[in-house]
Amino acid sequence: MNNLNRFILISVFAILSICGCGSVCAREFRALSTNNGLSDLVVNSIYKDSIGYLWFGTGSALDRFDGTRIRSFWIPGDNAMLKRVNGITETSDGSILIGNGNGLYILEKGADGLAPFVSDKINFKVNALLQKDRRIYAATQRGLFIIGESGSPVEHIMPHSDIMSDDNAIEDIKADSAGNIWMSSSDGLLRYDEGTLRHFHLNSEDNAIKKIMPVGDRIYMSSKNGDILELDPSTGKFIVRLHFDNTLISSLSTDGDDILYIGTDGNGVTAYSTKSGKIAEQLTHDSRIMQTGALRSNSVYSILVDDKGLMWVGYYQAGLDYTPTRRDIFDVYGYSSFDSEEKTVRAIAIDGDEKLIGTREGFYYINEASGQSAYICSPTIRANMIFAVTKHKGKYYIGTFNGGMYVFDPHTLRLSDFDPDNASLKDEAIFSIVIDRDDNMWIGTSRGLFRYTNGRQTAHYTDNNSRLPHGNVYEIYFDTTGRAWICTDSGICIWDGTNLRDDGFPKGFPHKEKIRDVYETSDHTLYFVPDKGRIFSSNLSLTKFGYPDIFGEGDNPSVSFIIEDSENNLWIGLNTGLVCYNPTTRSYIFSDVDGLPGTIFTLCPPVIDANGDIWFGNSRGLVHLDYDRFKSSDYEYGKTVISGVMANGKRKMVKTAPDTPELQQVTIRGGEKLRSHSSLPTCHSSSQNITYMNISLKVSTRTGAYCRENRRSHTSTYPEDTTG
Repeated sequence: MNNLNRFILISVFAILSICGCGSVCAREFRALSTNNGLSDLVVNSIYKDSIGYLWFGTGSALDRFDGTRIRSFWIPGDNAMLKRVNGITETSDGSILIGNGNGLYILEKGADGLAPFVSDKINFKVNALLQKDRRIYAATQRGLFIIGESGSPVEHIMPHSDIMSDDNAIEDIKADSAGNIWMSSSDGLLRYDEGTLRHFHLNSEDNAIKKIMPVGDRIYMSSKNGDILELDPSTGKFIVRLHFDNTLISSLSTDGDDILYIGTDGNGVTAYSTKSGKIAEQLTHDSRIMQTGALRSNSVYSILVDDKGLMWVGYYQAGLDYTPTRRDIFDVYGYSSFDSEEKTVRAIAIDGDEKLIGTREGFYYINEASGQSAYICSPTIRANMIFAVTKHKGKYYIGTFNGGMYVFDPHTLRLSDFDPDNASLKDEAIFSIVIDRDDNMWIGTSRGLFRYTNGRQTAHYTDNNSRLPHGNVYEIYFDTTGRAWICTDSGICIWDGTNLRDDGFPKGFPHKEKIRDVYETSDHTLYFVPDKGRIFSSNLSLTKFGYPDIFGEGDNPSVSFIIEDSENNLWIGLNTGLVCYNPTTRSYIFSDVDGLPGTIFTLCPPVIDANGDIWFGNSRGLVHLDYDRFKSSDYEYGKTVISGVMANGKRKMVKTAPDTPELQQVTIRGGEKLRSHSSLPTCHSSSQNITYMNISLKVSTRTGAYCRENRRSHTSTYPEDTTG
């Protein structure tokens, strides 16, 4: 550990408690497959742990999903037929246990791989697992095994005295709200209570029970012949509630209140209301039509509706679908036959019911009030990529990349060249179109800065005839003093109302940087977004400036834009998500788990409409934020945990202090210990660069139930007496 070049990467995950959509609501699913890192397309079991990670039992591995990435823990052994994971549970210390055709395996907290667990006692098929009161209950083909979390003692309970009886096989195991343990078998339903078993028989020719799920004070179960039955434990009476013909009921789940979710191999998912006794929702796949909210397969092998109402559906040979968490806040704009999803939105203008959306494939005009619409692309325009859109005096001015500038009349839906007599504008890249307080139009191009007054060119500034820095003019921004910030490839200059100036900047002001966005907030702070590097801020008089602690020193995410909402939150677009930042409160980061169509936000200036809603350009559509819903939403946060360590590019096992939001101690197996007494930053995902003696550490956090990525960092040197 005394190598100066030694680099340790510690991943820290802060799990969000995210509000779901409740019992039954309109759903939209996201897919996970081997393309996303899933180990296998067969997802046989799903489990959510106390931290918030989702664990998927596949045909060959145990996969952990943090909302951004999947990590696979491969199952040892050569017999692929026995590897399929049937059950998953968590021990009280955070270790994960799985059961499969070979028996039990454990992933100890901080371990890098699965290891056999009590293999001398259980080396045959395990169908389901339950952890209760620091004991592991294993439902196996040879009865119930009760195991201490340390691996001993082991108690073996067989429903029948005949050791060879097939009725000893236990298919499923669950605990009800009263703490009773219920098990299914080929000889009916079993309840285990303080060492005794009670049998509940169906009183039919076939007593076989497959899957079980307590809901309220009733026990619901599936029979071998496709029935869903309800048991009232107080009377011991069974009632048939549903019947499925020619389909296998593969799994049961519940929202914890009313709805019983029934996963079938062949008929998708059925949501049954236990209160009304009616089917509340049917989720299926139909290959003949495209359905919103449809499953990708009807061969459902596993289903989990978690404590936040999020649905996770595992398939046979199709991976997994899940519902994103914030579709009530974000949506992707579409109107009538137009759908912006999967379109890279680069420029937008919104005026009441009118929207003009610039993409890489031309632009779309939509008037929701009149029903008029238009789509204009090459060869009508010389270039399809739209970089700038501005509405002025009832018309839209549209800048393209290397195709010049156009004027679009929304009343006639006609397009014309802007200044057709000026040949120099016809093949230029138009990056910015801005109207000043005197009604002049300023145009930033690949050939300098143009000014037009009443439709006539009144100035053309270049690096040859003015103090304009060399290169493309990307940004033109007028602050509240009337001063314009002109940003090019090689730096910034200021229009002072008479001249362009690139002198007079105070020492240390980064006016030589390539700036892509400038924004002034309500407290008159100017924010400068560089093409690369950290966001810079300044007051209007340029007497106080520096780097605000948004992402942290040394951590430079790629930023696209900044805009302020009515509550003084800053919305910052990244290539990894969308940040809502407030220096006095906690910050949020949203990603695809939150309902965003994609995590890459383009260099499209956002627009706040008359309702206060915010519109963002995304690589996969025009994203609409319902601001009222955002303000009324309850965005809760959970604890922070360290999920892994990498040293010199190799993953290391790690142990952390349990049940604390603070990074207290990291122990890398092999004996080395590193310790920090300070808590993690209040931003829920973070990255800390720490120098301890001669060891450089980077501590990264992810946020989400799922863990979405945001970064914030601190650089500190810890003296020797603070080490563990």
